[in-house]
Amino acid sequence: MKRLILIWLLAGGCLSCSKDRCQDCTIITESSFEDANNKCQGFANNHPLFKVVDTINAGELCGDEITDTKSAVESTVNVVLCPGVTYTIRTRLECN
Repeated sequence: MKRLILIWLLAGGCLSCSKDRCQDCTIITESSFEDANNKCQGFANNHPLFKVVDTINAGELCGDEITDTKSAVESTVNVVLCPGVTYTIRTRLECN
C-alpha cells in the first residue's frame, strides 16, 4: 500500500510539473564595457558587442516561477565611462 501511495505521489508530481512546463534556467549578465573602453581610447565602434561576464544556474523553474524570476532579475543599467560614452550591463533569464 505504501508503494502504491508513493508511486501515485511521484506520478502526480511529474504530471503537475509537465503542466507547468518546467525548464532549466540560467541567469546571464552581459556587458559592453570592453567596446566602450576602446571607444574612450579613440577606437571608433558604433555597434558595441555584449560579452557574457557572469552566469548563474537558477535550476529548474516551473510555470509562474519563470515569470516571477524574470521580473526579479532582468534589468539594464547604463554607466558613463568617459564623456559621451556609456556602456550597458544587462541581466536576463534564459530557460530551455
